[in-house]
Amino acid sequence: MADRAESAGAQGLHLVRITIEAVSPLSIGSGESRIEKRVEPGSGEESDVSAAEVQRDVNGLPTIPGSGLQGVLRRLAAENFDKAFADAMLGREDADGGAAGRVVFGWGCAHDGSDDAVCGLRLNGLNTDSDGVLELLARPEPLWRDHVALNDRHSVDGRRKFARVAVPTGARFSLELSGWGDDAFRDGLGKIVGLFRHPRLRLGAGSGRGYGRIRLLAASRTEAPLDDANVLRKLREKPPSAALGSDVLKEIGSSVPQTSDTVLRLSLECADLLRVGAAGPHAETLTHRAQRARSATTGELVESTGLGAPEDKGAEAVLRLLREPRIVWKDGKGKVIGIDREPVEGPVPVEQLRFPVPGSSIRGPLAHRMLFHANRLSCRCIDAGEWLGKDEEGRKELEKTYSGYAERSPDLTAFLGEAKEAADDSGQEGRVLFDDAEVRGAKWIVGIDHVSIDRFTGGARDGALFREEALLGGRIEATVIIRPPLEPGKGTGGAVGGWPKETAAAFLLAVRDLCRGRLALGGRGYGECFGTARFEGMHAEAWREAAKGIDVPSGGMEA
Repeated sequence: MADRAESAGAQGLHLVRITIEAVSPLSIGSGESRIEKRVEPGSGEESDVSAAEVQRDVNGLPTIPGSGLQGVLRRLAAENFDKAFADAMLGREDADGGAAGRVVFGWGCAHDGSDDAVCGLRLNGLNTDSDGVLELLARPEPLWRDHVALNDRHSVDGRRKFARVAVPTGARFSLELSGWGDDAFRDGLGKIVGLFRHPRLRLGAGSGRGYGRIRLLAASRTEAPLDDANVLRKLREKPPSAALGSDVLKEIGSSVPQTSDTVLRLSLECADLLRVGAAGPHAETLTHRAQRARSATTGELVESTGLGAPEDKGAEAVLRLLREPRIVWKDGKGKVIGIDREPVEGPVPVEQLRFPVPGSSIRGPLAHRMLFHANRLSCRCIDAGEWLGKDEEGRKELEKTYSGYAERSPDLTAFLGEAKEAADDSGQEGRVLFDDAEVRGAKWIVGIDHVSIDRFTGGARDGALFREEALLGGRIEATVIIRPPLEPGKGTGGAVGGWPKETAAAFLLAVRDLCRGRLALGGRGYGECFGTARFEGMHAEAWREAAKGIDVPSGGMEA
């Protein structure tokens, strides 16, 4: 059946099966959301948090809609090949109603712990008791990440929060691409498969904040005559994770699609404490079953304490480090690690534990500092003396001017993007992608004691004591992808990778602050890092020259 040769121009079914793995959490929303009450550790205060639901299949497992994948690949195909090819293979939409593409996309089916795709309705339900991978994926919240809402000044908007329910790193999906045509169509299908290796391919929401990275694990294909129903029926009997006759990866080689992007590699050393925290019951946490922590007070190894009820006097409330579950694969078997599934047969050295740093935790500080430098370079500064010298009417006019300093310029908005507002349906995708990173080689510390402060009186809250976990030292290797502007040359000139000089300078100055310990990562006033920035890819030389001009560290680690 496999590798059936066709004469040139003959029509037949071309079927490709693809397996992908999540390199970072996937936030593939269903369009539904829910409001949850969350209790803050240390304060006991409740707040409403809106969380987007994950798209699920008939078995209740996360899935990847074929239409969403088709849209992402169509955009990349138009960029890497040409619009005519993208229109013909993947369809188009225009004022005339558009046209359907020749490639049919199946939905991505999640893999179980045996590395088989689960497709079709399981009448007896999922076997989650003996399959840890399915048990994790079938949870209402396989992975929960808290985010804070930002206001028009790009700082925390009071107590407003939101969350993303996501598919954890390591989850695998298989899907089918199919269509009928001749050898030319087969070759075009091979080009589409190659796009799964595109360094900018992201699935779902939150791509600019670290979500959605995948890697292509396997791709195989076969051809079958359209007039043989038995052959077609046998093909459909097997799940999309079952390999077909020809290995597409060998056919297309190991080449990666070329892009016009610049890649920034950040190598950071944490100078002291670092805390990327988890503040709610949905966050997975390390327990004493996995490893003991080192006390911040005595330096001795102690058992990690539990998360007590903050409203109970004397209860031990602990602010946990962010520690997310993930799926790892070995010898064709999947295993869930993280917190409640950490190996207990032997101690895990603290230095080998890896703690996630979401892309949003890197993007947020850099974006905020970038606005500061953009204002400074444009001489948009607040003059206190001028304000004091004005009468009431003059001060109101100055305040209107100053309030505009908190808004991003059109160039900054084009670079960083803009959140979609429900009122006018506005919003703009940013041209910078911040990938998730990890802290490695750090010491895990528990026992930093705090007194909860009443926000109204500024005094200690009666009996509200809490502790927190933090990391000491460690390394962070982060990746940032900088895409050219959608409209190159617009604005004040495109001297650095198509971006105006002022925009590029503001970004590089923010990167310099991060690499020189002037811009902290994480929370609680910790997160001072020192490191280097290295540029790769297209336009890298222009970015290097601009970075050199403002003394961005690029060699050895600097203190």
